Amino acid sequence: MNFYPAIDIKDGQFIRLKRGELEHIKIYGKDPVKKAKDFLIQGAKWIHVVDIDGAFDGKGKNMQTIFNIKKKLNAKFRSVGVSETSNQLKNTSKMKLIELF
Repeated sequence: MNFYPAIDIKDGQFIRLKRGELEHIKIYGKDPVKKAKDFLIQGAKWIHVVDIDGAFDGKGKNMQTIFNIKKKLNAKFRSVGVSETSNQLKNTSKMKLIELF
């Protein structure tokens, strides 16, 4: 069984939304790369990354953060969120891109 811990990123921060609503946001930290590393240390083999900015407004602001996670860690990814640079993610090894419509 695979464990897919999620890292929701908004404005470069690691967050959670209550009931998927932006009005109910909780910020857990300013370093999603560190959080991804923590998940890997705990045994995760995949990281599920959600670009909240991209999912809500169609313009991903967190591509650099997502690329930094991939570059600095040896993890497999699932990435969700509509992004102007989604083609870059599609061509990145070890990543699965799921686009929201």
